[in-house]
Amino acid sequence: DQLLPAARQSLGPDDELTLDINANLAQSLAIDPGRTRGDLRLNHAATTRSSFDLNTGDDLLEAETIIQDVIQRRRQVFGAAHPETLIDERVLSHVRAKLAARVDS
Repeated sequence: DQLLPAARQSLGPDDELTLDINANLAQSLAIDPGRTRGDLRLNHAATTRSSFDLNTGDDLLEAETIIQDVIQRRRQVFGAAHPETLIDERVLSHVRAKLAARVDS
């Protein structure tokens, strides 16, 4: 929980590392249904951007908010065609699909 505020303060909210940390947080919140924020700090399990067994709780809504902000900043700083922007757009698509499925059930 201390890394992100420190990165924002020292590097700025639009720095690539800050954006990467935010994107990783959003993805981590969305990927593992049983993982809490505390678990994320203690257990740095390896995850890939293609493994989406997404959470159905409030973490999923938080993940959507975070990744939307990351995408907006990446577009402004690096452009819409940047590889990381495109990856994060796919992450957002998966999060939104899971949110939609949750509403439909």
